[in-house]
Amino acid sequence: MKKLIISSAFIGRGRFVRQAGGIHRYGEVMLSIENSLGDLAFSWQVSQEQIPDIFKASVFNAVKRCFEINGSLDGFASSGLLVRILDGEFHEADSNEGSFMIATFMAISNALASRNA
Repeated sequence: MKKLIISSAFIGRGRFVRQAGGIHRYGEVMLSIENSLGDLAFSWQVSQEQIPDIFKASVFNAVKRCFEINGSLDGFASSGLLVRILDGEFHEADSNEGSFMIATFMAISNALASRNA
């Protein structure tokens, strides 16, 4: 399996907004993917006002699912990567765990797409 070599951080933002049948969902996550030593590592750099702690586990679980289910993402090994959660936004009534998982998946996808830009 190839190792993802990152010369500068890949930045991605995921914004999940759904309004259907009176049900509204919202979550936004901005993250970076960088080189690190050791296993897949996380850094939570947001305040309660940006993303409340209640959604922290959902964000981390989404990162783990992206990188660890197959031990790789997009053909690259997940070891030696640091994922920093840099920014985010929530809505008092419309945010939930699922919204933040989807927003995190989107942010990772956008970050990895930026490496080809």
